[in-house]
Amino acid sequence: MSMIGRMSFAGLLLTVSISPVIAQDEPAQGQQGGVVVVQSNVASDESGEVVVGETQAFAFDSGNGPVQIMMAPSMGAGGFAFSTGIGGGPGGPDPLGLLGDQQIRSELGLDDGQWGQIQSIQRDFQKQMQETTRSLMEGGFNPEKAKQMKEQVESVRTQMMGRINEVLLPNQQKRLEQLGRHVALKTSDLGEALFDGPIADALELSDEDRERLRTRSREIQEELEADIKRLQKEAREKLLKELTGSQRETLTELLGSDFEYEPRDIRSEIRRMRDEARRRQRDGEGNTTRAPQGEPD
Repeated sequence: MSMIGRMSFAGLLLTVSISPVIAQDEPAQGQQGGVVVVQSNVASDESGEVVVGETQAFAFDSGNGPVQIMMAPSMGAGGFAFSTGIGGGPGGPDPLGLLGDQQIRSELGLDDGQWGQIQSIQRDFQKQMQETTRSLMEGGFNPEKAKQMKEQVESVRTQMMGRINEVLLPNQQKRLEQLGRHVALKTSDLGEALFDGPIADALELSDEDRERLRTRSREIQEELEADIKRLQKEAREKLLKELTGSQRETLTELLGSDFEYEPRDIRSEIRRMRDEARRRQRDGEGNTTRAPQGEPD
């Protein structure tokens, strides 16, 4: 989940997070070319961050990571926030985002001069994207503009990466690509980068291979979640043993009868929607996806 800005709604400063899929009051409409468009009055994501006010947002995978944009009337004349994400999903992370990480820069062995040039390029990228977004927002945003936005973002990103490659040495360029694959494998849903995106293409996986890996990934994820629940229960029991007998009795009275609480699993819902979107794309039905419904937790 990417943090995309700090907005003032009715004088209250809130941290706003927009994801490619957001819990919302109405189903997403007008998705085009891998773009998700959402509208919301009040919504929350799996991190517990909240979007407040009449907002409109859209996000798409540019091929090098997610691009996320939000507009809200209460945000003033600018009326929007823009962000790219470092995780990037199965398609791989955004190199511009990766280079903002000290671990990545250390691994690449960037010197101060290179980092200074890259920072200048990143500022230019943000400025160009703000100008592009502001231009598209004139007259109000509508889903038909989403495809145009995606094309312009990809064009600007390609230009910026060309400039960055002029700064990096050949071995640094190669290592950055490798690090991007590492991050994709470690930050995407279990194994997703392995059966979707550039890595899967390089491995020459067939559709059958991808579906088999996707199914097995879901099975392993369920096993992992069960193991986590078991370990959490064992850890709680170990901690309770540190209490005295009377303290445990008091705790029992405070809690009453046992209650198995199951938190809302937003991540599973998002995985389900991604699978449905892929199926629709394969079947030529487009990729309109309903976001999770219900009140924010």
